[in-house]
Amino acid sequence: MVSDYNLNEFKCYLLETFKAFIEFCQQHGLTYYAAFGTALGAIRHQGYIPWDDDVDVYMPRKDYNKLLELRCELEKSDYEIIDIENKGYYLYFAKWCQRNSTLIEKLGEPSLGIYVDIFPLDYYDDKYCKPLIRYNELYRYLWLIYGHGARKHSVYSLFHIVRSGKEHFHINFTAFLD
Repeated sequence: MVSDYNLNEFKCYLLETFKAFIEFCQQHGLTYYAAFGTALGAIRHQGYIPWDDDVDVYMPRKDYNKLLELRCELEKSDYEIIDIENKGYYLYFAKWCQRNSTLIEKLGEPSLGIYVDIFPLDYYDDKYCKPLIRYNELYRYLWLIYGHGARKHSVYSLFHIVRSGKEHFHINFTAFLD
């Protein structure tokens, strides 16, 4: 257990978790690709970026869906797959988590085990590029509003504000959908 945050020691545990993910993917013929800082670190630093503290992978949607279907095979293992189906989890991507660990990223937020982020990689046709960019902008805008509200208020207080009808939220979605 890493009590005082020691990045190098943490990276050893993270590497164990990543190796278990790789082994599971190989056993089941699942394709994955390094993403974001993980890809950059692999090329530029032949490993982790010195200050990075996570592993990110892309997985083609077909393999991503298969991975989620295979979660029952992990019931008696040291690992689990967390996604939107888990109570309290709200991100659009899954995490491969080490069960016997606890990682507290921010005080007050739910903790998970040491994890690998798994981002679904979807195919798109060029004719959908413009609408996808608009939807992505809308998503980023809404995520920003959510993040700002979560920092200023507890979810409980936001629920009561919305329920009471004292606050009205006006968002112009048409600019994103035209």
